[in-house]
Amino acid sequence: MREVLLRTGTKMVFSGLNRRLEDYNERAAFLEGRSPVANISGVFEYLFMRDQLSMLEAALKRPVNKVAVLHSTDVVGVILKDQILSELKNTPYAQRIVVLAAEDVPAMLNQARAINDDKTIDAYIPVTMSVLDPADGKRKTMAQLAPLLTRSIHKIDLALNASFAEYGFFGGVSIDFYQMGFQTGFLATKLLKGGAIKGAPVEDARRSIIAVNRKRMQALGIRLSPEARSIVDKWID
Repeated sequence: MREVLLRTGTKMVFSGLNRRLEDYNERAAFLEGRSPVANISGVFEYLFMRDQLSMLEAALKRPVNKVAVLHSTDVVGVILKDQILSELKNTPYAQRIVVLAAEDVPAMLNQARAINDDKTIDAYIPVTMSVLDPADGKRKTMAQLAPLLTRSIHKIDLALNASFAEYGFFGGVSIDFYQMGFQTGFLATKLLKGGAIKGAPVEDARRSIIAVNRKRMQALGIRLSPEARSIVDKWID
């Protein structure tokens, strides 16, 4: 972003970020609130956490008690954990979140057993993006960690990304990346047509998708109501 800021005649429109907006802005100021004061705008990758927990309550057919956030201690895992907490701040769910960190695979499995054994925890959000495995000295990513977690935890796994449901997690509400790309393209088109960057504030991604892994749902004994089933966008077998 620093390089773009130096090219004042160039406008940049981002689609998703790997850190909070505030982190980038602290390094090189380009925003006041959500309004650009330089030549950068874009679409932020909103996680739809409040919708996610509403969907969980529909699956449970009752108010949620507690939800665990199991996150890795790498940069991305911590960023996503912080965003989850930020989105749920000042909501009825804020005090129902249990945060658990895992810096390697043994620690992750210990936390998984704790989640499974804690009867007050209804579900968990896997945010183990990159975890060291001492067995071979390599880092494991979500595709490799998902089978370990689903075998260890017999509770609903709420996926931040619809593709995580394809790894075997239950799923739920997540961002619609196709629509986020379309939204970003629309914003860029306005600027290409001569719109002022100051009139193009940073937007949250507006559209979500509900994806559910049917096999995992059945294994957990979850039966969605007809109303809940009717709003599922993607079933994964």
